[in-house]
Amino acid sequence: MPLSTQANCLFYLVQYHILPIRLSPEAIKTLPFGTTIPTLLPNCSLNITTSHFDDKVSINDVMIDVKAAYDDGSVIIYGIDEFFNSSLPMPGPTTARNTTLDVESFGLASDMLRSRGYSIMAAFLDAQLAGLKDQTRFTIFAPVDVVIQEHGGNVSDYMLIFRQHIVPRFLSWQDLIELDDGAVLPTFQEGFKINVTISGDVPVFNGVPVVFLNMYQSHGLVVHGLNHLLPLSANQGLLGGSCSDGNVDQNPPDHGDYH
Repeated sequence: MPLSTQANCLFYLVQYHILPIRLSPEAIKTLPFGTTIPTLLPNCSLNITTSHFDDKVSINDVMIDVKAAYDDGSVIIYGIDEFFNSSLPMPGPTTARNTTLDVESFGLASDMLRSRGYSIMAAFLDAQLAGLKDQTRFTIFAPVDVVIQEHGGNVSDYMLIFRQHIVPRFLSWQDLIELDDGAVLPTFQEGFKINVTISGDVPVFNGVPVVFLNMYQSHGLVVHGLNHLLPLSANQGLLGGSCSDGNVDQNPPDHGDYH
């Protein structure tokens, strides 16, 4: 293998072992099984592979020595006995992206959603292409299909759910963890707001945690996966829009961790 290729492989391997977010020992233990964690390597994430009820944590089936973590307040280093993955995809050369969303971005996002069990959100993303492409940057909190099917009775219900889960701002996981406790995010549904609360070091949204961080990310679109619908906050009412009963069920059953 040429020296330059070896250097590139090492560079990608290092990127794959660095997270763009700070996860304290307390926070990493709260992440549920199947949670996806972004890395510095584009489009390559790590996965929590043990339950947070366990004393030990594993990522990509590699045990993490949480107690041996080095923490200087800004950087945390955890010890592992082996690499997370022995064969990593080699990212191709990057090209400049437009400042506005394009059809390709939507198509890639929709494909990713469908492959992960978020087909309903993918279908509405496709259907709303003409209206959303003029929005420079935004964030989708995508619930899994099963909870949408249980709480949406018709197309109007699904559209309402879709609009309640889109924020007209670009918020990667790094951006989300920097939000203040009590921050309020607007959505595409008039009158529906998302309240941010901090549980440990991890933000939750209207009481719902993100289980798939940065599922898809491009220049202007980022998608995070949820296991539940975002319910109405106690202090807000729904204005605008329509639904079969003016709202959706705000007490969804627990579907466990996404996997």
